[in-house]
Amino acid sequence: MRELKEESLLGKGVRVLDIEAARARLLAARDKLDGHRLRRTRGWKTAVEADRDPGHPGGPRCDL
Repeated sequence: MRELKEESLLGKGVRVLDIEAARARLLAARDKLDGHRLRRTRGWKTAVEADRDPGHPGGPRCDL
């Protein structure tokens, strides 16, 4: 949550005057963090890469 607040610049004390602009900032921050930040807990992959990895818990599986 901290990373999302920092990336979107919508942390504690920020007044939101335009809810749609705030939503757009949060979505952009989420996409940037999920697609570009390497995660130690995900084997030094981004969240997007780890989710696509069939060998990673939570990734796609092929049950044959």
